[in-house]
Amino acid sequence: MVKKNLSIKLEVVESLLMGAWWLLLILGISMILAVFATGCSRSSLWNDGECSCGGHWKYEQAIGHAYTTSYIYQCDKCGNIVEIDEYAGGKYRDVG
Repeated sequence: MVKKNLSIKLEVVESLLMGAWWLLLILGISMILAVFATGCSRSSLWNDGECSCGGHWKYEQAIGHAYTTSYIYQCDKCGNIVEIDEYAGGKYRDVG
């Protein structure tokens, strides 16, 4: 009886460990995809220094945050402003 209970407990522990392994694998793949997607959005927003109107991004300023730095660029043709964050990708800001 004791051996049977012990083998059942071992099976439960093994199944829990296998479930944890799959969970870690899924989380790891998700993190890799998130980093890849951030890099893609940043490069498409920057577009090798060209705005969608055909103008060029000109450096305006850098803003330091706690753990990252954002770089502000303005289009010399249409005046659009883009903020590129070194980790979180980029975003457009409204021209004020």
